[in-house]
Amino acid sequence: MNFQRTPAQIKAQELAVYLRNENPDYNYLRSLFKYLCQELRLQSPSTSQHSREIAIPTSEEIQRYYQAVENNSTVQERVILKTLLYTGIRLGELINIQLTDIDFDSHQILIRLERGQDRIVLFPVNFKDLLTMQADRMSQQQATYLFESPQHQKYCVEQVRFILKRVGQKSGLNPLINPYKIRSFLINWFHEKGVDNAFIQYFFGFSIQQSLIFDSPPSLQEIQEIYNRAMTDFPV
Repeated sequence: MNFQRTPAQIKAQELAVYLRNENPDYNYLRSLFKYLCQELRLQSPSTSQHSREIAIPTSEEIQRYYQAVENNSTVQERVILKTLLYTGIRLGELINIQLTDIDFDSHQILIRLERGQDRIVLFPVNFKDLLTMQADRMSQQQATYLFESPQHQKYCVEQVRFILKRVGQKSGLNPLINPYKIRSFLINWFHEKGVDNAFIQYFFGFSIQQSLIFDSPPSLQEIQEIYNRAMTDFPV
């Protein structure tokens, strides 16, 4: 059956007519979107689709993988893995982190995107010391990026894949845990902790349906509170 959807911006304007007199705030609209998805029987592409496509690692497998990294790798390699585990960023985003993008006091990393849709990701307090060691070492080398070679060449995606594969082989896991599975594990972890789809869409940089979730990004304080609650008993 052929049909044509109303453009999202126009539909948002139509909905605003009904909602404006109720003075909705961000939390109200976020809950409204959640229940609207339930009424329409929609599933989040950021969670359910990942679950169908790949076998998401268990907490025990993630612990085993991390232990292999902890015992058989350099500080830089541990920082690479932990950054991926704690933030769920893509490899292309990881290699573009500049030293000036890290706010150690607020435990935040600015993720810069070519489309201009920059976002903030967080890391837990217990990662601060290790991340600081890596950043200090890079600063002493007068590097620009968090991960650079001694020749001042930032790492490429394939270099990071090779590092993770080499260390992962020592974990004895079969199949190996790859960067996509690491990201999927964190997405699924947030989902199991009851974090709603609006936050997941924003935090992990999904553009799908983003215009229907909120008119403006959530506050950093709200992001911090949601993240800290979800990460309380994270396995590593």
